Formats: sequence, C-alpha cells, structure tokens
Amino acid sequence: ERNDLLQYEEAIRVAQFMDESLDNDNMELVSRCTDLSENRLCTSLKEEDSSLADSPPSFYSCFSSTWIYSKILTLGVSVYERERRYHTDSILQVNIEGRPLNCEIGAKNVFYGYDGDRCGVEQLALQYYADEGGGWQGTHSEGGIWMTIFGLLMWDVIFSEVCDVFHSKFQTAPLDFETDDFYKSRKDLIEAQLKRIQDGMAEEMLISSWELHQGTSCKGVNWDRHPMADVRAVVAGVGGHRLALLLRHL
Repeated sequence: ERNDLLQYEEAIRVAQFMDESLDNDNMELVSRCTDLSENRLCTSLKEEDSSLADSPPSFYSCFSSTWIYSKILTLGVSVYERERRYHTDSILQVNIEGRPLNCEIGAKNVFYGYDGDRCGVEQLALQYYADEGGGWQGTHSEGGIWMTIFGLLMWDVIFSEVCDVFHSKFQTAPLDFETDDFYKSRKDLIEAQLKRIQDGMAEEMLISSWELHQGTSCKGVNWDRHPMADVRAVVAGVGGHRLALLLRHL
C-alpha cells in the first residue's frame, strides 16, 4: 500500500541521518534518531497488531518501516551502552513492605499477607499488584500454567495416533514428547491447531478440552493448581497471535 511505502521511505531517511550522525560523532542527533525510532516502532506495532490477517509473509519484513526502525533502535542502544549512558532510562524499582513471621537464615521467608493470612514472598508480591500496584491478576507457577495451557490446547495432538509412541494405556504422554520427532511426526496436526489458536479460537478450544478431559492425566497439565478461571484469563489476555507463537516454542 502507498502508506506503507511512505513509512518505509521515512524510515530509510531516519536510518541515513543515524549513519551520518554516527560518522560525525553527533550524539544529540543519534539520541533524536533513536527516540524517534522507538516512538515510530511502538506506533507501528500497535497498528500491525490490529490488522494481523492482512500482514504479508514474514520474509517481507526486511522491507517494512518497523524492521528499519528496529535496526536503528538496536544501533542506538549499542551506542548508549558504549557511552555507559545507563542512567537515562533507569528501571523502576518497587519496594513492597511485609510483616515477616520468621527471620531464620536458611528458612523460607513467611509473611503476613495483605489479606491477613500467611504467605510467601511471591504471593505477597501478587497481592500487592492486585491491590495497590494497579489491580493486576497474576499467578506464581514457575512456568506450570503455560504447560497446562499447552496440554489442554494440544491434547488431540499429544494423544494422536502415531506409530510406536504409546506402549501402555497408562502413559501421560507419547514416548517422543520431548524430542524433535514429536513435531516431525505431527507437523500437519500441530500447524492446523496453531492456526486455529491464531485465528482466535483458543478460548473455545480450552473450554472444550477442559470439559472433555478434566481429571485425566497428561504430562504438564496440573488440574489442581491451575483452575479454569486462571487459564482462561491468561489465554484471553495474551491473545491468539502471541499465544500461537509461544506454544510453537514450547
């Protein structure tokens, strides 16, 4: 589209200014180009996220304005690192105070939570962000909730009929589950499932899988620790496109 071409041409001009500024050791212009690229990149990513269905193939990304701005931003960060300009955008520090129940060296810290009950430091942090920290909902699972979501959304793939991977009806996963062969042997099934997730069907798939298989053992799925409300909230919050990308890497 014409608008995409104009944005790409603008990004090229910013990249040229960046190169000239670096050659002339003009740090003021380097900073301006970096800040402009960050702003343009954030805006472009929001616009692209709202029109993912019309996005071109990924191998065309090097001809987009976002690709150019990302390279400028990467270059700007490397310049800041070389100049040791770490103070410009310092990370926000949040200090959470809690009433400790124990102060023993080597023992797990226990606190009085905001609700008055005993809790660990992770739960205390979650309670803070759910209340004073902005009304966020969270869970401390060490990655367990992602494996539960993976198992529920990929249930039919995990237990699909593949030769020699199930020798007992008591298996909670196929024998090739944690090998490269898992994907190779089910490529079409996996890609079809990821496409459905990307198209926004993840929550419907999740509910269906939960109702059909609740209580049945599957490697990675923790029925007791992660209730339906939690996994639905995560799936809805992440969104189909990002969830499909995450599950592909899992």
